[in-house]
Amino acid sequence: MYIYRYNIIDNMAVVNPSYARQHLFSILEEVDNGEKYIIESKGNEVMLISKEEYDSLIETLYLLSDPDMQRDIEDARKTPSENMVTWNARIHCQTV
Repeated sequence: MYIYRYNIIDNMAVVNPSYARQHLFSILEEVDNGEKYIIESKGNEVMLISKEEYDSLIETLYLLSDPDMQRDIEDARKTPSENMVTWNARIHCQTV
């Protein structure tokens, strides 16, 4: 796969529109599997992410826009780990 350049910080491939057009279906498959792409043309950049990733970003923005939720998150960060409750997630099955 020819990649125009790779954005190491954000872990994204940067491709030009011609490459994106020629490899659209394979790029869409990779995006559906969690990869992110930037399509760059003449200094303009467009990001291609999955709908699941987009929905997650929108939900995070919504939660962070709620002042009460922000306070709850800040309070949770201040809680020392020794005061947190640990849950045992094991499921015990019994045969009859």
